[in-house]
Amino acid sequence: MQAAAQALPAAAGVLGYGRFGRALGELLAEAGVAVHAYDPFLRATVTEGAARFVDSPAALCAAAAVIFVAVPVPQMNAALRELRPALTAQHLVLDVGSVKVHPQEDCAAILGRDVPWAGTHPLFGPVSLALAERPLRVVVCPNELHPAAVDRAAAIYQALGCEVHREDAQTHDWVMASTHAVAFFVAKGMLDAGFGDDTRLAPPSFQAMARTLAAV
Repeated sequence: MQAAAQALPAAAGVLGYGRFGRALGELLAEAGVAVHAYDPFLRATVTEGAARFVDSPAALCAAAAVIFVAVPVPQMNAALRELRPALTAQHLVLDVGSVKVHPQEDCAAILGRDVPWAGTHPLFGPVSLALAERPLRVVVCPNELHPAAVDRAAAIYQALGCEVHREDAQTHDWVMASTHAVAFFVAKGMLDAGFGDDTRLAPPSFQAMARTLAAV
């Protein structure tokens, strides 16, 4: 238990404080990590929930050595470029995008060998955290530029109580594409059939399917 706690940073920065960034911030705060957040759409310098907002990417990097990049995947490249001037070899950058090939390519191109980074995908979100679903699972992708950073990323997630799976980016993305396609297909069918508006009287056998709607 003590070794796990030692893997956690004293402070972490979250770039992008939307639904997932906020949920991740709360998970970190519950583990005793001081959370700092920056979101270009939330121009605030106040404490909100688990996080203290800062007013720039540079301030985020000054406040924490571990930075979680929790922006939508299409914005990943721009977010990394915005962070880059303030990053040093003492930082660790973890992207949490739901696909990994393109974010890893962005990290390699922008952060390279100079700034430690690792591609990760937490397989949980606000709904699963609210329902206290366990285990929390995370995929951590190897990268040849920073193997030690990958190990540290895995240790941080394990210290948060997560079950860590290591998988290469291409395999990860193929699994995500195929499984997400099925989940969205089922959810759309349920919505088109009129299910999902009121499941208060639904039997337990249907409740699990109703959670698919909430997750999707």
